[in-house]
Amino acid sequence: MNKEEKINILNELFVTDWDTDGGEAVAYMYIENTQENVFRLLAIGVPEEEIADKTDFEGIEISSFVFSYGEAEYYQNGEFLDYTP
Repeated sequence: MNKEEKINILNELFVTDWDTDGGEAVAYMYIENTQENVFRLLAIGVPEEEIADKTDFEGIEISSFVFSYGEAEYYQNGEFLDYTP
C-alpha cells in the first residue's frame, strides 16, 4: 500500500477529540472504538496489539501511530495530510 492510499484510509477516520502540546505537535488524538475503525488501522499496518494497547474508555488513541504507520505528516482542519503546510 502506498502513502496516498494510507492517507486516504486515515481520512476515513472521524477524529472525536484531539489536542496539541501547545505547539503544532499532536498530544493526543481519539477515534471511536469500532470494528470499522480497527479494520482501517489494520489496513495501514498497525499491529492489533498496538491498537489494543491504545484503546480505553474514550476510544482508540491514534496519535502514536498515524504519523508512522499511516505516513501522515500533518493534521489540519479535520484532514490528514501527506505534507506539512
